[in-house]
Amino acid sequence: MTHQGYADDSMWARGQTWGIYGFAMAYRETGNKDFLNTSIKLSDRLFRAFAQRWHSLLGF
Repeated sequence: MTHQGYADDSMWARGQTWGIYGFAMAYRETGNKDFLNTSIKLSDRLFRAFAQRWHSLLGF
């Protein structure tokens, strides 16, 4: 059930970017590669979602 956002499979851009930033900072402070990998996965997903949306709006 969705309590915030458009749908269960949508994402909240501000929350997503805070996740990217937070995991990147956790990696910087700890050196734990799991944090870095999570940050990278989040940023890849956000980029794909925005690129897909803009491509559909522009007719690509």
